[in-house]
Amino acid sequence: MYPTLTESVVIKGSPISDGGSSPSFAFDGIISSFYQSENSECFVGIDIGEGKLAKITKIKYFPYYMWARSSDYISGGVFEASVDGINFRKIGEIDQGVRSGWNSIPINVN
Repeated sequence: MYPTLTESVVIKGSPISDGGSSPSFAFDGIISSFYQSENSECFVGIDIGEGKLAKITKIKYFPYYMWARSSDYISGGVFEASVDGINFRKIGEIDQGVRSGWNSIPINVN
């Protein structure tokens, strides 16, 4: 089972990516910094470490602040999770309702 937390926490770990700009920019909390990749199939994520599990109930994200319409760029993007770093499962998707500023997606995965 997962330990019970009484408050929301930010998952910490080692940023990973497909090799674009520094993946740590995606998680630094500074809205003017950002992760960018030239690959059409790109990814950025956090490796929380071997033998660790996290129960994710919500993902908060902030689209690139200079985009006039965020949905033009990231609608259809997915959030995935893996327990082994090889097999990934979709846990959330960015829909047309994405807006400038903070967005959140509730995660209901068993």
